[in-house]
Amino acid sequence: MIGGEILNNPWVIGLTSTIVGGIVLGLLGRVRGWWWWKKKPASIDLATRILTFLEGDAEENTREMISNTKKLGDSLLTTIGTKLVNDENAQPDALTLIARMLDALKPLVSELTAADEELDNLKRSTMSFQRTLQDRERTIRHLCNPPNPSAMDAGHIRTQLLSVNTEPDDYLQAAKGEAVIFLRGYGVGILKRLRYFRQTVRKHWPTFKESVAKEHRTTMQQTSLHKARK
Repeated sequence: MIGGEILNNPWVIGLTSTIVGGIVLGLLGRVRGWWWWKKKPASIDLATRILTFLEGDAEENTREMISNTKKLGDSLLTTIGTKLVNDENAQPDALTLIARMLDALKPLVSELTAADEELDNLKRSTMSFQRTLQDRERTIRHLCNPPNPSAMDAGHIRTQLLSVNTEPDDYLQAAKGEAVIFLRGYGVGILKRLRYFRQTVRKHWPTFKESVAKEHRTTMQQTSLHKARK
């Protein structure tokens, strides 16, 4: 009876609500993108410049580069075993496009490295796009000038180039998405975002359980070898 009176006391209810509300606001305040979170002007300016580049020159050059590398891969399949160092056709326009994008990305990535942590997601995605361009550049140079042309085969060309040809665009879209999230928000409410999250969890739950069970079993096997009684 006394406990019920205490719980129904307006002062207790008000204090409890204040504490709970403070905890909720504290947790939500750690999530970027809420309406009360004021973004820094310097971050907004940098994110805007990055998005302008990604939506403009980067998108156009990436699309053209992917087309050129597809043609290059097809061409390489017909010249397997031939050293291509002096072959002008094997020095694709894709390298020029990649170099152009890397030159434009370098100062932006430098600014992102020194930027506020609120741009960390954009920094990671932009740097991933930069790395995939660097990887593509190395792959093209390697395939056009293989150290051992006689060892080059179709599977090598398909695995390193053709099967992952559109990968740079995937990273480009991811970087654009992070810039848009920072500047304009998610575009959907919290309930819909939670629904997307639950759908993703359900989709990957079987794989997650299998991975956890496998890793746990491996740990138990190693433990038994070292610590179990003989």
